[in-house]
Amino acid sequence: MNRDCTTEQTIDLALWAKRIWAGRVVVLKIIVVAIAVGVIVALITPKKYTAKSLLAPESTRSTNSFTSAASILGLETLNLESESDALAVAIYPDIVNSTPFLTQLLKTSVQTTDSKQPISLFDYLQHTLGVQAEQNIDPLHLTKGQAKLLAALRRAITISTDKKSGVTTISATMPDAQVAAMVVRSLTESLQEYICSYRTSKAQREAEYWEQLYKKRQQQYLDSQQGYADFIDANRSVVLQSVLNERERLQNEKLLAYQLYSSVAVQMQAAQAKVEEVKPLFTIIEPATVPLIPSSTSRMRIVVCFACVGVVIAALWVLFGQDFWKSLRKIDIPCEAVCS
Repeated sequence: MNRDCTTEQTIDLALWAKRIWAGRVVVLKIIVVAIAVGVIVALITPKKYTAKSLLAPESTRSTNSFTSAASILGLETLNLESESDALAVAIYPDIVNSTPFLTQLLKTSVQTTDSKQPISLFDYLQHTLGVQAEQNIDPLHLTKGQAKLLAALRRAITISTDKKSGVTTISATMPDAQVAAMVVRSLTESLQEYICSYRTSKAQREAEYWEQLYKKRQQQYLDSQQGYADFIDANRSVVLQSVLNERERLQNEKLLAYQLYSSVAVQMQAAQAKVEEVKPLFTIIEPATVPLIPSSTSRMRIVVCFACVGVVIAALWVLFGQDFWKSLRKIDIPCEAVCS
């Protein structure tokens, strides 16, 4: 029985081969048409280039020399340990894809491979997409043209993070290779600035507070010092007890003002050091370079794919399609059905 099945399958394949060969003219025409369509699609499909950059996760210094020095002196300082307010690497894609971030990125100056005149990314996308939009973008009220530009930019940008190593991959796909590389570099720099600004904003406010307090305490100390000096000069030869008491009081005020001034000075130095310590340290493992080979599907591959599809369609048409079409044409439709 197996032999009969095998023989039957061999006969079917032989019959199919004969039918395809008999309809080789039709098969050839369909394949030629498919190749022609493939050539047209390959010619009208623009080339795209992808540039990428690898960014290592940020890190911060956790030690503080001023805290150690203050501890030795017995002074309490603000907490300078590394805080848990760092932006998680996992939300970098959300930051990059946000409307305010992309709006700022549209202001990036880019330069195409064939042009020496730099233009903004906004103008480049307008020209590439054929979209007209207003230059002034309000993230709360986007026009249709502006929304289309932002959507195109969002599709062109890809950012992903390796959960194990934390390495972030930033890439951009553009019709121009040089523009793609420049967008990735600008995107990497903008992301670093954003994270750095976020991490240092709180520390910067603390540093400004302690600096203002330092200037206030410094002036109080200078005033008390000057007051004490003026009193000593004015009562140099006086030995009255009331004068001695006043001199002691002024001296104590001066010492207290100096202690407060010294303590705030340590706090201010520690706060200023904290601004530098909380800054994330980025390592660019692989900087963006101008890609030499298009990342889009090659034209030859498109033509070959269409040719293969043409072969399949031609074979199906010769084997089954022609008979099915002839059977449909032979079906007689009653006149009553047509009239109704």
